[in-house]
Amino acid sequence: MYLKTQFDHNFMLTDSDLASYLNRIGYTDTLDISFDTLSKLNFLHATTIPFENLNPILKKPVPIDIKSVVHKIVFENRGGYCFEQNTLFYHVLKKIGFDVNPLFARVIWSMPEYVITPLTHLFLKVNLDNTTFLVDVGFGAQSLSQPIPFSFDNEHQTTNETIRIIEKNSFLIMQTKLKSVWKSMYKFSLQEAFFEDFEVANWYTSTHPNHIFTNQLMMAIIAVDGRHTLNNKHYSKYDLEGNIFNSSAKTIEELKLLITQIFKIDLPDYENLDEQLEVIMMKP
Repeated sequence: MYLKTQFDHNFMLTDSDLASYLNRIGYTDTLDISFDTLSKLNFLHATTIPFENLNPILKKPVPIDIKSVVHKIVFENRGGYCFEQNTLFYHVLKKIGFDVNPLFARVIWSMPEYVITPLTHLFLKVNLDNTTFLVDVGFGAQSLSQPIPFSFDNEHQTTNETIRIIEKNSFLIMQTKLKSVWKSMYKFSLQEAFFEDFEVANWYTSTHPNHIFTNQLMMAIIAVDGRHTLNNKHYSKYDLEGNIFNSSAKTIEELKLLITQIFKIDLPDYENLDEQLEVIMMKP
């Protein structure tokens, strides 16, 4: 049976959409195909557009065709998760003229490295000046603030954490160093990935009744002095040394303030918003 998807792999952003995106993230420099441009776009995107899964929590669809993603993230002042964020960033880079390709990954965050998880993470590979860089603006609390050169075992200091790529048991593994301990983020290969497969994976992550995205409110954004995260009603701020400040919303209004002021998004005008936020407030 043929699956009709909403993706058009060859679709290009309009000049107007690109200009609106650049305004959304505050990019004012000239655009060229250079590492400087790539790095600035990466940093501004990651510090402006938050990871968030409000739609799955609110039982709303998560369309990931580029037109829907632009409308939600750029014009509705929302965020999104990997299938939305990295799809948007892919098309932005493609429009500018970068040689960029999507990759699939198996998330193993807080899991043993030997575990085989589904292919449910989208990130990007950029070929530039005879160097391959990995770019990921959609991995929640560990989204990359800068492009990472693809090389084994070398440590790459970003504006936040130190990142490395290792090879183990036929997999490539992206790792981040937290308080001197290397934590694995996801397993991947450089095999070509296809947007049609991302649509299937997105449907699973946004609708499966037991998936974390349909049960647990999650938000994250990079700041110049650390990171902010939200796990249901529990808010955490991490400084650049890894120290953590924790607090919890006590009311729905406090939760809404966290979402709009810390994570910089406009709450959607959904009828079931308060009802679902009340469910979140009752979780431990």
